[in-house]
Amino acid sequence: MDKKKKILIVLVIIDIIIIGIAVALTINLIRINEKEQQENKIENNITNAVTENTVANNIVENVVANETENTLEEEQKPDENEKKEEPQVTADPTQEVEENVIEEKKSNEEKAIKIAKEAWGNDDKVVFTYEEDENGIYVIFVRDAATRRQIDLIKVNINTGKVVE
Repeated sequence: MDKKKKILIVLVIIDIIIIGIAVALTINLIRINEKEQQENKIENNITNAVTENTVANNIVENVVANETENTLEEEQKPDENEKKEEPQVTADPTQEVEENVIEEKKSNEEKAIKIAKEAWGNDDKVVFTYEEDENGIYVIFVRDAATRRQIDLIKVNINTGKVVE
């Protein structure tokens, strides 16, 4: 073999080695891209699940807040029929006592909300809802007026007229 053929064979072998390395690198890059895409899909699924859970929680909070507010409004506003009816004179003392207890409970709720508003300060961007615990302490929830999300809670003792820490 002459010298030219040997050089040509060496060059062909070098070209084959270079092409093999290029193919191997391309295959490796494709695998890396597939792994990154799979990781991105997992991250997107997690993000979507968190977003869906957040939306679901907001919906549940809004429903609960609306139900609580509707209940509060129903308790605070007299029914249209009650306004039209004439007061009934009753001789039953137990009914009068029950009516007094109901009126006292409403006034206690109003007092508790008033005390909480004073403790919170003047803020048109919040609303107040309440619950009474078994000890007679009112838990006043300070909620964002737009979203009804709870911002804070204030415990009020009606007997002392003070905020409980």
